[in-house]
Amino acid sequence: MPLFKILASFAIAVMLAVAPASAHVSLKSSSITPGAVIETLPETLTVTFTKPVGLTEFTLENAKPEVVPLSFTPPKGMKKSFSVPLPRLTPGSYTAKWKTIGKDGHAMTGKLQFELRAPKTP
Repeated sequence: MPLFKILASFAIAVMLAVAPASAHVSLKSSSITPGAVIETLPETLTVTFTKPVGLTEFTLENAKPEVVPLSFTPPKGMKKSFSVPLPRLTPGSYTAKWKTIGKDGHAMTGKLQFELRAPKTP
């Protein structure tokens, strides 16, 4: 087999191997910017993904790390965006963690860290 055909076959095989990896879903946006320092906590934390996913788990941890109780049940079905009600939080560092499953059955995890500061007094 000529070298050109061998190299072409190799290039096609590499592209096919990479294609499924690029199809995975990632976080597109969130109502709290990752790494943000905020003084006012929104009522909900909304996470939006690049493609519809099933949200199988969502937790919030403080800096200790202790799990902060949430009144959230993962919904059935696949969506691009999920809003999680946030409880009243004391100032400190927090990490939201989630697990999703894509249409291809691939499980994915993600996290978002933020800091809540006490509002400045005038």
